[in-house]
Amino acid sequence: MGLFKHIAMVVTATVLLPGIAAAQTEPRESDFPNCDGYIAPGRTTDGFSHGVSGVSAVWAGGSGASQLRRFEPTYGAQGIDLCTRLLGYRWMLPEYTLRRASLLEARALHRLASGGAREALADLDLARQSAGTAGSVRCSTVIAA
Repeated sequence: MGLFKHIAMVVTATVLLPGIAAAQTEPRESDFPNCDGYIAPGRTTDGFSHGVSGVSAVWAGGSGASQLRRFEPTYGAQGIDLCTRLLGYRWMLPEYTLRRASLLEARALHRLASGGAREALADLDLARQSAGTAGSVRCSTVIAA
């Protein structure tokens, strides 16, 4: 009977642990303000250019333009990984190019706060490419030296 319990525990751990690890790294809607300061995207909105409606509006704290207020995240090393994971969020649709650029700009600020200036510049280049403004000068946030 002891051997059976041991085998059952090994099988259970083999089946459940990968799922638990994946659940811990899967981005949540509530993670977005900690990256770029805006609400999570959905099926009909990027959470950046216009707000959400219905049940999502209750979570976001209002409807329409009232949701577009920006929360200032705390910039640092944890934000780098968070922003990276949010770029792969299930509702980060291909057409949400400006929101993708916002997440990349935010990741650049997290990198800069962590001492990664070279990586921050690379993220800003990616953000310009995502927004379709490669080669133009644009910065949504003023960085004090």
